[in-house]
Amino acid sequence: MTSGNKAVTKILYRPIATLNDCIQLTSLHRRIFPASTIERTIFAGSSIEKYLFNLICFPAPTLKHLFFGAWCDEQLIGYIHARALTYSWHLNYIGVAHEFKSQGIGQKLWEWYIHFGIKHGYHQISLDVDETNLQAFNWYVKKGLKKISTNYGYELPIQTDSLDLQDFALLDWETAEAWQNYYGFSQFRLMWNKQEWAVGRLGDQYFNISSVVPNEVRRALAFIDSSRSVWLTVATPIFPVPHLITYRMEGLLQ
Repeated sequence: MTSGNKAVTKILYRPIATLNDCIQLTSLHRRIFPASTIERTIFAGSSIEKYLFNLICFPAPTLKHLFFGAWCDEQLIGYIHARALTYSWHLNYIGVAHEFKSQGIGQKLWEWYIHFGIKHGYHQISLDVDETNLQAFNWYVKKGLKKISTNYGYELPIQTDSLDLQDFALLDWETAEAWQNYYGFSQFRLMWNKQEWAVGRLGDQYFNISSVVPNEVRRALAFIDSSRSVWLTVATPIFPVPHLITYRMEGLLQ
């Protein structure tokens, strides 16, 4: 146990199951992860705890997400979020409060993650990790995972040049506005020149796009919210220096 960490004698591991649990999860997540990371995810949303609770409340046959926590005196001190992908049991997040690290809590949460993956019949696991997080990367390597692909993240300015909007169409906009107002994040589709792009809104700062877009699309986004930047994630580098590099890692479930 490192200096400054809290020693605990009894830790309860149980599902995150109530709205209050989700409020604690949101608070813990925002303490664990850097603000620069949070603002590029749905955790930038103003009411993410309500969204997480709605995921948990899905009917059992359609349940695709697992939220499981480590608790000390009714305080959430660590958690995992896993979700079912087509071919793998994917670990979205695993984190432990800084003051409770080096006590085996992360290892125990990992074991629960593996347990539920086996229970759901998966044979493969996957996760994403930042290139700069060498400690986590090496930990996953020791768990038998291997890097299989790389993604590159770029923060791009909105193009504010004038543009003829007659050829553009917004799809799913009414639903996206409702989500944005209620949860603080959303997704809509933008159509131009017979092509479609899925565009997310994360909090108040970013449009989120996962494919290269022409400048005309970035100009069209300025008419929606010119104060935002575009966070672009692609599998092939498009500029010499990306703002973020992440690795997709996979391994056998065992």
